[in-house]
Amino acid sequence: MDKIEKSKKITPIIVKSRAGHGKTEFLSVLYQFLKHQYNNSNFNSFPIYISLHHYNKTVYKNTKRFSKQATEALYSDLTPLLNYLKNSSGCNKVLLIIDGPDEFRYQ
Repeated sequence: MDKIEKSKKITPIIVKSRAGHGKTEFLSVLYQFLKHQYNNSNFNSFPIYISLHHYNKTVYKNTKRFSKQATEALYSDLTPLLNYLKNSSGCNKVLLIIDGPDEFRYQ
């Protein structure tokens, strides 16, 4: 937890491995653990878990524009959350845990 909270990087941890090796399960457990720690005042950042698998499974009308359509859908879904966090006085630090399909990972 200290490594996450003290990191100056925008992505303090990146989990990489081949498909089917348990990244989603690990991130799910990590989220549950950090949420429990946050609720007990042992972790200073509010954890939020976002699964990009949903956007990979959505059927889009124009597959050539998949990336743009998926980005627009994600932005549309996240906007209310981001607005809430921006206007919330009780939550000033957020940790986003983003679980995405392997083909969308950044190098």
